[in-house]
Amino acid sequence: KGVTAADMLDSGGQPYATAQELDSAARVHDHAAAPLDITVFRARAVSDAAASPLSAAQRQEIDDELSRTLMDHAQDRMVARPAAGEYALLHARDLSAEAIRDQLAAVASNHNLQPADLGIEHETVHLDPGIGAAEAIRDLRRKLQDGGRATEAAPAAKRNRAPLFIAAACVLVAIVAVVLIYGRS
Repeated sequence: KGVTAADMLDSGGQPYATAQELDSAARVHDHAAAPLDITVFRARAVSDAAASPLSAAQRQEIDDELSRTLMDHAQDRMVARPAAGEYALLHARDLSAEAIRDQLAAVASNHNLQPADLGIEHETVHLDPGIGAAEAIRDLRRKLQDGGRATEAAPAAKRNRAPLFIAAACVLVAIVAVVLIYGRS
């Protein structure tokens, strides 16, 4: 009692709630008096170590700062961290996920980065009575992961069609040239 999640983060302790703890908090919450949303945020610069230009120490610093920022907006300051760079929180429905995202983007300037460099994305659902937070977190994480693959795969498909269009244009030019050359004789 009296120790906040941010204090635990500063001392190196485990400040994060589990998905089951968020689930319990959501089940006992009075949704009629104060409706809640649940949002899962992902910072790709932190979650994808292989693709990130940041060092491990930089990713950890940013991860800690993003966590502190999210705790300021979370119901009972409870934030679950299912994986590095991924965060789930319950928050008041009148506080938009976009407003929270903007606060997370501001963290970039503290690390000499552009907000887009963090690669912040999010998914939100209204949490109504009877909807389990743990299940919602799993579904939202899956949606973010599937969305990441879809956006990565789309440009590759466009690149694969380019040689086909170039070849078709070359064939068309060759046909026009043959018609012009042999059509005059």
